Amino acid sequence: MGMSASNLKTAVLLLFKSSTPVVVYPDNPESFYDEVKKVIKAANGASPRLIEKTGGGPIKKVAFLDTELAGVSLQVGVMPAMPV
Repeated sequence: MGMSASNLKTAVLLLFKSSTPVVVYPDNPESFYDEVKKVIKAANGASPRLIEKTGGGPIKKVAFLDTELAGVSLQVGVMPAMPV
């Protein structure tokens, strides 16, 4: 399957310290990216916070502890085929 404009979408990749990265396709990727950067910067190991976000791809919701994020990436990729 090649990349076509119809299946390319901007994604946000959440990079976790001790597990596999998670790809989220939010409605506003740039805003989501900026918000997650702030969450990482404000994380406090003495007081972890549970963060929940929604996406528009195969992962509809993701929840994580702010202290478990190691980084975030904004990228363009192929949107996975959705089940029918």
